[in-house]
Amino acid sequence: MWEVFISYKKGVQDPEGETTLKGLKILGFKEIEDVRTAKVFRVKGKISKERIEEACKKLLANPISQDYKIRKVDEEEGMRVRKIKNGTVIDHINPSQSLNVLRIIGIDSNYKKTTVTVAMNVPSRKMGLKDIVKVEGIELSEEEVNKIALISPNATINIIRDYKVVEKRKVKLPDIVEGVIKCANRNCITNSEKVQTKFYVESRNPIKLRCYYCERIMEEEDIAKQF
Repeated sequence: MWEVFISYKKGVQDPEGETTLKGLKILGFKEIEDVRTAKVFRVKGKISKERIEEACKKLLANPISQDYKIRKVDEEEGMRVRKIKNGTVIDHINPSQSLNVLRIIGIDSNYKKTTVTVAMNVPSRKMGLKDIVKVEGIELSEEEVNKIALISPNATINIIRDYKVVEKRKVKLPDIVEGVIKCANRNCITNSEKVQTKFYVESRNPIKLRCYYCERIMEEEDIAKQF
């Protein structure tokens, strides 16, 4: 099996990396100076390095803005993922939403109770790219799962006990969302009186919510800002 590491050339702007850096700074990681995004492809088959290089030039990498590195790995090494004994694995998170997932479950740079593993922009057959979050020693509450559904409606929750998956389920966005997020309209009655927020789900992909009280449409960006 071959592993292909794709990264931006020096001097090429990386908007996703810049956005991630800002998010990390907000979470308290002030010591981080720069973040650059990259992709890793694992290619299986009876194929030579020369043919892999050809694939990089024709499809896997953009020769104008990206560099690539190729190395041979055995299948065991390429697919090895550290297991957790007890906890939760949140898979199929929308790309670059893993930081918001960490906020939802209350984990920031000062959180020292458990081990957290974050993988961003992982190649996915279904989604193209995805994020993954592993949290040891924690099982998510229903409220946390509902919030994750608002930013990653395709996410899957895997509960791990004694190194085994004992429960696996997809998050499910209900037709009506109540008391989870605030309305972005400052003049909405829910922002001035003790009224529980209520939204109708207008669209699931992309996510659009309509406020029951003021009819304001909340889109993905409005929702993500609240986490």
